[in-house]
Amino acid sequence: MCIGIKIRELRIASKLSQPELAFRLSISQTALCNLESGDTKKIDFLLINKICNEFEVDFNYFIKDKKVNNIFINNDQKVSHSNSIENNCPENIIIGQIKILIEDNKQKEARIKELEKKLKGF
Repeated sequence: MCIGIKIRELRIASKLSQPELAFRLSISQTALCNLESGDTKKIDFLLINKICNEFEVDFNYFIKDKKVNNIFINNDQKVSHSNSIENNCPENIIIGQIKILIEDNKQKEARIKELEKKLKGF
């Protein structure tokens, strides 16, 4: 499921209108509409962070893939299906970058803690 669809579902579940959520996120309603519809191909890291904070979800909520069933009808009119992971959203590149940034931040936080311990020893 694409990020925009997940944002829309969170907004609807929270009983927020697009103008209300756009105001809370400090973006235009048009920008939110484009995001929810998938018309926006790039999503700012800070905007995703605001959305996570607004709905009290973490980045992993947007990274999870959803298993879907694809149904095919071949030339013999036989129906078959295959299970696959929906992973064709343009946001996947950004999601990969978010994962890298999260891991990088974790490593930096650990290094800062190490240095703070050394500093306390002086």
